[in-house]
Amino acid sequence: MTCWPSRHYLEQAIELGVGSREALEAKAEFVGYVRADPLSQSSREATRREWGIATNRPVVLFVPDGYRLGRGRAYVTDWYRHVWCVESRPERLARAVVARRSLQAVWEAISEPDSYGQVVRAVRRFCDRNDVQLVLMPRRKKEWVAGQPLTREERQAADHTIKEDEYYPQTFPKAAQMADLVVCGYCSGCVLDTIAAGVPYVTIAHPARARLPKDFRYDERFARDVGHWPGATWLIGMKQFARSFGAQSLEHYRLDPEVLARVRERFLGSVDGLCAQRVLASIRRRLESRERAGMPLVQRSWR
Repeated sequence: MTCWPSRHYLEQAIELGVGSREALEAKAEFVGYVRADPLSQSSREATRREWGIATNRPVVLFVPDGYRLGRGRAYVTDWYRHVWCVESRPERLARAVVARRSLQAVWEAISEPDSYGQVVRAVRRFCDRNDVQLVLMPRRKKEWVAGQPLTREERQAADHTIKEDEYYPQTFPKAAQMADLVVCGYCSGCVLDTIAAGVPYVTIAHPARARLPKDFRYDERFARDVGHWPGATWLIGMKQFARSFGAQSLEHYRLDPEVLARVRERFLGSVDGLCAQRVLASIRRRLESRERAGMPLVQRSWR
């Protein structure tokens, strides 16, 4: 038995060659987005009060770029690490000479006008322009460096940083639920939790030059699938975001209930707080079917 949030993922699995349609259909159960179940037990106002966030002003929840603090070479390119993530031109040049050792690297260090720091400042300007509280969601612990979940510029920009870190009920869906807009610094599965919470969501998309080719394919699929459904989700290139987001209004990212309903149906299935119950009901139904057919409830494989 395989439980899927919606049929979209079954079709995707067939497309990717996970198995034949006949085999996957026979095992499929469509149960909805189970991670959203705890949202029925929390509310925007209660969470804000619990976390010390004002209830009378809008909130932008910023999820920082998960690759920004990474020291390894996986997923991102030299341009991303040594140019985009570095504010100082002298430091960019030093890295071009010492680490990258090419004329192309020197040219990129000199000519690139934008940076990740500008992204953070754009979010801060947006919040100031719209009288919005900026709340930061810390990175996952595996992305921390020297015990720090955020960069200095991120800490300075924030009005509030979420301290809670619970695995169940998961902190992030609860954080998205208490926000008026979620902005995420990379193509992340956070978008599904935010759609479940019924909150508009902006993804800051890396360009191809920032990502290794094999990993940029994920970003391309993200863009085709859930990434850009204006009225629920928006996908903005990071250079465009750095230059323009700070001058926009909160109203520009207003939620459209009809678009939200279509996106939920396609990518999440049900978000009614009963998904886990449907998983259990599916298991019971399958077991009872096997029992009626005189089949053993448990099959063992001996080696």
